Amino acid sequence: RDQGRRSRAGSGSDGAAFSSRTAPYSIVIVLGTFMSILGGVLVSLIEFLPNQTSKLVYTFLSAICILIGVTKTHGLGGWIMYRESKRKGRIAAEDADVEWAFWQPGKGGSLFVATQFFGWCSFAMSLLGLLWLGKALWQSITSCGAFCLRRVS
Repeated sequence: RDQGRRSRAGSGSDGAAFSSRTAPYSIVIVLGTFMSILGGVLVSLIEFLPNQTSKLVYTFLSAICILIGVTKTHGLGGWIMYRESKRKGRIAAEDADVEWAFWQPGKGGSLFVATQFFGWCSFAMSLLGLLWLGKALWQSITSCGAFCLRRVS
C-alpha cells in the first residue's frame, strides 16, 4: 500500500507541485540555517570584544538571530511545504489526517517525535545558555558602577 502512495506522489501533477514549492522551501532553509550560524558566530566573537556593553549587545543579537532562524525555518518552512497540498486538496484521503501545524507535540512517527524532542531541547538549551551569558554580562556591567559606564562612553 505504501508503494502505491509513493508511486502516485512522484508522478504527474504531484511532482510538479513538489518542484514548485522546493525553491522557496530551500531558500527558507538556507536563510534559517544562515541566521542560526550567525548567532553562533556572534557568541564565539564575544570573548574578543573590548568591553562588557558590547558583549551584552552581541549576546542579545545572537539570541535574536537564533530565534529568527529556528522559528522561520520551522514555521515558514512548514507552511510553504504543505500550503499547496492543503489549499488545492492534493492530500489523499488516506493522508487526510497528515497536516502541518506549528505546534504538534507528540504527533507523527516515533523517529519524528524523537528528533523533534531533541531539536527543541537543543533550541531551549541554547536560549537558556544565552540568557545565562547575558545575565552574567549584565551583572559585570552593573557591579562595575558608574565609573565603567563613563569610561565606555
